[in-house]
Amino acid sequence: MLAANWSHPLPGGVWRAVFFGFSAAMLGVSGFESSANFIEEQKPGVFPKTLRNMWAIVAVFNPAISLLALSLFPLSTITSHTEDLLAHMGFIAAGPWLRTAVSIDAVLVLSGAVLTSYVGVTGLVR
Repeated sequence: MLAANWSHPLPGGVWRAVFFGFSAAMLGVSGFESSANFIEEQKPGVFPKTLRNMWAIVAVFNPAISLLALSLFPLSTITSHTEDLLAHMGFIAAGPWLRTAVSIDAVLVLSGAVLTSYVGVTGLVR
């Protein structure tokens, strides 16, 4: 499946695909700025380590999840599940319980991002 998806012609060419892929990847690392909200609460030297660890995790997991999706699904399935691809992967792998778990995790992560932004704004106001 990976070979078939990889050899599929790209609409708009390679550079357009790289542009949109890079843009999507930057959305995938949104939230890094929220760690800066806690810099005043960290000991000196901890913040660079935090950023290094976050980049390392993202550099491993994002490409791995993308390759897994390209290896398991035809492009038509990937394009039809643009809003919930990871949850759909969980459903295919283990059934509805994993789809639900992935969806709940996404809600918790986004809720944490909102809480973090609230903490950051509160710190700026004080």
